[in-house]
Amino acid sequence: LAVEQSPTSVVITDLEGKIEYVNAHFTEVSGYEAAEVLGQNPRMLSSGKDNVVDYQQLWSHLLAGEEWQGEFLNKHKSGRLFWERALISPLRDDQGQITHYVGIKEDITSQKHYERELEYQATHDALTGLANRALLKDRLEQAIHYAQRSKRIVAVALLDLDRFKVINDTLGHASGDELLCQIAERLKQAVRETDTVARFGGDEFMVLLTEVAAARDLRQVMEKILGIFSQPY
Repeated sequence: LAVEQSPTSVVITDLEGKIEYVNAHFTEVSGYEAAEVLGQNPRMLSSGKDNVVDYQQLWSHLLAGEEWQGEFLNKHKSGRLFWERALISPLRDDQGQITHYVGIKEDITSQKHYERELEYQATHDALTGLANRALLKDRLEQAIHYAQRSKRIVAVALLDLDRFKVINDTLGHASGDELLCQIAERLKQAVRETDTVARFGGDEFMVLLTEVAAARDLRQVMEKILGIFSQPY
């Protein structure tokens, strides 16, 4: 009764990984009834996303009689993705022989979303959604390191908006904020996905251009960037 009413998902498999038992919370979290998963491998829930779980490491621990802890990105029966933190342990009989494996899993989707939101807030400008100084610094360091190995060029452009204060003073800060957002969107469209557009503060923007073959290639890019200011906002 304790296992059946547990607030965490409980899954028991045989030595080949085939499910022999799931509790009620498993059904609630996954959307699958017990009859639908008995005899199946728990990997049927896998999201299919790469590099989330190292199953080889998981099984090396279990086959050595050790428990394994980790996180899964799984897929609900409806197709919705959800995160689970799992502890999987061998079950032994009276002689110490491993007969089954038991997994205790907790839904941590809300926690993951919260962590992702905090990470986003720490690395992005709240108004425009562009990279902030911290993220720009990190990407610049990576770009320089890569450029040194690939013998290519990294370019950084600083854009400062003239007379922006006039807009704030005459039309209000809400209009000024809207203009900054529109400029941010146009800047993103003017460069490649591998480049980074950042709001450096106030009415200043920075553009990090990576993988530039030669300095002469920059003129065309700069003209394209400046061209975004020639059209009305």
